[in-house]
Amino acid sequence: MWNDYQIRAPALVENTPALDSFSIKDGLLYIRMNGEIRKSVPITDYGDYIEISLKDGGQIELETETAKLRYATPRYFICPKCGKRQRFLYAVYREYIFECRTCGYLQYYSRLSWDCFDYYKAGMKYIKEKLGFEDTDAYPEMFSSIVPDKPKGMKVTTYERHLAKLRWYQQKYKTLAEETEQKILADCEKKKGV
Repeated sequence: MWNDYQIRAPALVENTPALDSFSIKDGLLYIRMNGEIRKSVPITDYGDYIEISLKDGGQIELETETAKLRYATPRYFICPKCGKRQRFLYAVYREYIFECRTCGYLQYYSRLSWDCFDYYKAGMKYIKEKLGFEDTDAYPEMFSSIVPDKPKGMKVTTYERHLAKLRWYQQKYKTLAEETEQKILADCEKKKGV
């Protein structure tokens, strides 16, 4: 069915072929990948379930459920593994096995690319914007010497709370940078010793 795509248990939602339950129309079901419609597959709609016709003559049955909302009646798939209502089912392990994102252990790319440094930097940036602090590129060595002024109109308790949070982010960032540096140096020493 998806000979164009080599399915090898991918870890990302974006790289996995997905069936979209909202695209069940006129005897066709669309397959999405990376947010784009890649193929359409002929189906037979029986109301409570659909049957996907395969090229080799086989068929796959997927249970569906219609949600009764005030102004619309969207259809959802029922995940064969967990039984929960889902908009998308993914071809996770093999070509003809479909599961929801949770059951297939799929992650979004944006979740995998976020690390602790980014978290602490984003926190510092947010607090600095709240305090009206202009120097956003302060180095960890300078953190203790830089104290932003209290913005006009901000309560002293709010200013102190923001300042304490800024110091917390700075300290965590500095500690993480030192730990990372120590790990890198230790790895270099191991490689030299081998």
